[in-house]
Amino acid sequence: MNKLFIAETEDTPKVNFDAEKNIFEIVGRSLPEDATTFYQPIIKWLNQEITNFSGAFQLCFKLEYFNSSSAKQILQILLFLENAHLKGNNITAKWYFSESDELMEARGKEIKSLLKLPFEIIKF
Repeated sequence: MNKLFIAETEDTPKVNFDAEKNIFEIVGRSLPEDATTFYQPIIKWLNQEITNFSGAFQLCFKLEYFNSSSAKQILQILLFLENAHLKGNNITAKWYFSESDELMEARGKEIKSLLKLPFEIIKF
């Protein structure tokens, strides 16, 4: 399985997908000028790799903030994972939020309500 790493910037999150270490995370702030272009390598990686992944796949979101165009891409990722989960793959998502960040907690709950994917909301 190939690795995918995108370094964090002021406007984009760190993306670290490493099957050898069983790490699949998107961390930081997501407000790129062109969210579709930024998230395209992630969606491409998932399309290529998730069907060959035999273990438990757990995608962790640790976002401080994301804009509406990022929200669409995040939902697209989660809907793809939901589809793979419904086909029998062992896939879950975790949504981490700061204890003081009620907005990110609410966004996590809103996203969870749209999915049939195991989705855990966790304070840190």
